[in-house]
Amino acid sequence: MLKIYHSVLYIIFLISTSNYKEANLRINVLNDIISSLSGDFETVFFSWVPSSFFVILTYLFSCICHRPIANIPTAIEFGNKGIKVINTLLTHEQNSYIIGTELSKCFIHYKFIILENLIYIHLSSGKLKLALEFIEQLVQLYEQHKENLPGGLSIIHTVLGLYASTLKIPDYAITHFQFALHNATYEDLKYIIEIYLSLAYLKTNQLNKAQAFVFSHSKKLYQHPNRILKAGIYLVEGLLDYHLNNLNQAKVKLKESLSITNGSLSHNQMAATALNGLGAVFLKQEPQLQQSSAILKSSLVLSHRSEDFFSKLASLELLSSEKLLKSIN
Repeated sequence: MLKIYHSVLYIIFLISTSNYKEANLRINVLNDIISSLSGDFETVFFSWVPSSFFVILTYLFSCICHRPIANIPTAIEFGNKGIKVINTLLTHEQNSYIIGTELSKCFIHYKFIILENLIYIHLSSGKLKLALEFIEQLVQLYEQHKENLPGGLSIIHTVLGLYASTLKIPDYAITHFQFALHNATYEDLKYIIEIYLSLAYLKTNQLNKAQAFVFSHSKKLYQHPNRILKAGIYLVEGLLDYHLNNLNQAKVKLKESLSITNGSLSHNQMAATALNGLGAVFLKQEPQLQQSSAILKSSLVLSHRSEDFFSKLASLELLSSEKLLKSIN
């Protein structure tokens, strides 16, 4: 019993520190412990908690951990398994003891998190139809259980903003990100949304608004323990400097963002975006076209590893620019 709770808490800690590889190893240990249980699998209880609770947790953890290390098929597999088990638990008559309890609220929350992760996966891999289907499920779940999902509205508008961004309609993305920011329930989520929002501002040439975010939060985020947020502020600054034609400063900031991600698989998407930005900087500087080509090809490799369709597309667009093609030929 204590081993299970200890494993769960340790996995949560590892995920919070982005140590996904170690978390996956611990998930395997947790699975082994659960598998060793004797008796009817669905009716074994640890005090008030059924064994299925921990099974769902392993599916949830696996979905979360495999996504950032670019093991996309496995993340999808575990995500779908988790949703299937939750749906069975919440609808099957023999599980009526769960309905309306704190356990059912947990399951609803876990389903929401799994759906959110599956949306991110399908958006980044360019499977927009699938992403939209999961967004619809997410909205439906929120409408049915909004009292149990206090931060749900912010997440919904965040994924809608990302969906609009992938469709290259940044004005719609901005509207959703602004709404998400207004309804965000904790600080780190607000920072993440503001990074997305600032990137959308840059795409619509609203440089002053992106600049306002940098001025307001850069000092705090430089020291933030969350590497995604820390790399994110440098990314926004670097791209802002690019738009302001401060190319040398842009290189410094984008390289800093890359150094924070430090080749980690869990940060491939952000690293690819930074590399694309860096490639664009070198592309603007006439004598450095070969460097631009090399950097953009590195971004392509990263995008391929993480199945990041849109970063890959951005790299290809820059690589196929007339200026770069002429320099290579």
